[in-house]
Amino acid sequence: MSLQLIVEAYRTLLTPFGALETATGARISPLDVAGALRLALIMRQLKDMGHSSARAQGKQTEQHSFVKDLAVLMVVVYGGEAFMAPWLGLPPSFLTSSTFPLLFAAAHGVVHLFPAVPSLSLELELPLALLDGMTRTLLLTELVPGAMLSSSHGSVKQSPFGLCLGSLLLANGGFFFVNLFSMLSPHGFSLATPAELQTFGWTTLDLWVAPITTAFFALYTQPASQPFWSQLHYYLSPYLSSLDETLRPKGVPNCEMIRAACAFGLSVAFSIRAMKNFYPEYSQRNKVQTKTRKAEGKRKQ
Repeated sequence: MSLQLIVEAYRTLLTPFGALETATGARISPLDVAGALRLALIMRQLKDMGHSSARAQGKQTEQHSFVKDLAVLMVVVYGGEAFMAPWLGLPPSFLTSSTFPLLFAAAHGVVHLFPAVPSLSLELELPLALLDGMTRTLLLTELVPGAMLSSSHGSVKQSPFGLCLGSLLLANGGFFFVNLFSMLSPHGFSLATPAELQTFGWTTLDLWVAPITTAFFALYTQPASQPFWSQLHYYLSPYLSSLDETLRPKGVPNCEMIRAACAFGLSVAFSIRAMKNFYPEYSQRNKVQTKTRKAEGKRKQ
């Protein structure tokens, strides 16, 4: 896939809705809407999966609650930010603007209206890997660095380690709290060891792609407050010449191409995860369907 295609996709999808901006002043783009709907959908899928599993085992489950589900969604979106904001000396964004809290609430409301949603499957997750890659890239290359480099604490602003650690916590803190308090459990909240802290939990894709993506973006954009990245790029330049021609032509960072490269890498990673998680089930289902069709064909003969 050409990176230029992703650049053009970003330019189109990040263009705010003109009428909405004129009427309300809210700058919301199609990608914002798609990302909010995608997150609301996957939260509904995870919740339904837990309830279905519990009912199959004959266990009682909590009644569905719109407010509870919305609260859990907000924890996913803003949990990491709420945890990190005091340490950065910044007000959380949900206290300074109502635009995105209302957007996620609206997305949750839309998904909640459907009596049922498709279950997690290869056919659904694989095509959505590109959308996931693009939205996650925005988080890890714009929102996270923007917050970390705007810290009121100079030592934090100048710390490359802080940038990477902040990316890890800001991007994954919400789901960590959801897992810690079992917020998606069909039996109600309870304390539990988050999946990220269990055996091999560190291999969770979302954990390690966050600091790596942010570090890659910083390596090529080289924020002025962190000279470490320019020094690191200097030492690695003999091995990065081919990438530099595309991402830093004539030594000037092309932020759109760097962002597109991050989105491409994340999309590939999410595609591989989808194949790993769902292809065995997909393959088995196809085999069963093939055998069924053959059996029906023999009966008709």
